Amino acid sequence: QVCLRDRSNLDLAEDARRTASVPFVGKWLAPIRRLHPIDIALKLITQGFDDVSLAYYQQHARLMANHGQSPQLFLQLGQALERKGRSREALDFYYGTLAQAPDHVEALSRRAMLLASPQSERRDPDEALRLAERAVTASNRKNALALHALGAVQASQGFFRAAKKNAQLAVTLANQQDLKEIETMASEALARYADERP
Repeated sequence: QVCLRDRSNLDLAEDARRTASVPFVGKWLAPIRRLHPIDIALKLITQGFDDVSLAYYQQHARLMANHGQSPQLFLQLGQALERKGRSREALDFYYGTLAQAPDHVEALSRRAMLLASPQSERRDPDEALRLAERAVTASNRKNALALHALGAVQASQGFFRAAKKNAQLAVTLANQQDLKEIETMASEALARYADERP
């Protein structure tokens, strides 16, 4: 019943639709707030609707391209694609974040790890190392993910001593900052590097 009533309200004018959305009468203190499409895309992805957010972004990409919140949306879309195993597309979204925020530590770190991965069809060890070092520098060696990324890139190139050092720093920092996911990743990486496995 309620859904059918709400469906019929979709054709109302904006002010009438807002009035119909509350169960009492009164005066509004502010005008209707218009959401930018990027607000909707961000809300969708933070609520776990990765595919819907990605589809919504693709429909409205032109409106979101140079928005102030674009770096954050691109980062989250990249992470969603990475979780789905679509690393090639994730790389592009991380690049989008960096195009507007060149020292974005998380985007630098995540892009570096993907470019260092032996499974990546766009593997670029030199670029991966440059990005990981930039992430560590931009964070003044105070970001666990950046240190983990640098360790991963170094290990992928066979520099296990340096990789172990950075992984250990990442574990320590992640523990201090209560970043359990990064602490687990860096701990597992540290064990591999001890056996000289990237």
